[in-house]
Amino acid sequence: MKFFMIIIGLLGISASQVVAEAIPGSQISYQAWSGNAFTNDSTGAFSHCAISANYVSGNTLHLSVNRDATISVGVSGDLGLRKGQTFPVALYIDRRAPFFGTADALDEYFAVLKIDNFDAAMTALKKGHN
Repeated sequence: MKFFMIIIGLLGISASQVVAEAIPGSQISYQAWSGNAFTNDSTGAFSHCAISANYVSGNTLHLSVNRDATISVGVSGDLGLRKGQTFPVALYIDRRAPFFGTADALDEYFAVLKIDNFDAAMTALKKGHN
């Protein structure tokens, strides 16, 4: 349930607006990562796919591919943030050059990242890189 609520927060949707149901058979688990695909309970339509991984720091990284073909990135944990606080971030994926952006604290335990030049970042991610 905690994972579900974090993803709802990550997507910026209140739990009263949308309830997501895991799609049977969509569960994935690979090394530290786990996740599911979800449908919108009201419509039955695809809602999002979400994965998360826990880190030694105690923080959890959350990634979501959404119905509207966007990607959401969030971090949860004992972050010591203030609701509404913003700060610059650098996101490193697969030993490539960082993607820069801004994080917004939804509360003291959860921040959502907004990647600058998202289109360029998506193009780079689609190419893959190890």
